[in-house]
Amino acid sequence: MTADSAKPRDEDAGTFVQESPVHMAFEIERVDGTQAERLRKEQTRAIREVVQWLAQMRSEHGQDRAA
Repeated sequence: MTADSAKPRDEDAGTFVQESPVHMAFEIERVDGTQAERLRKEQTRAIREVVQWLAQMRSEHGQDRAA
């Protein structure tokens, strides 16, 4: 038995069910000028990477052929 087979699944969606709430922590810091531009570029790159990863995962699992 693999570790994945022990996890509860949503059979309709074909995905694993999160057993406990996800915990997140974050900080908010205000910046301007050069710092703001650097942060904007970093956040844009990070968001693009996540969106590309999501599109790839959906496509690999047959959920979306557009990616």
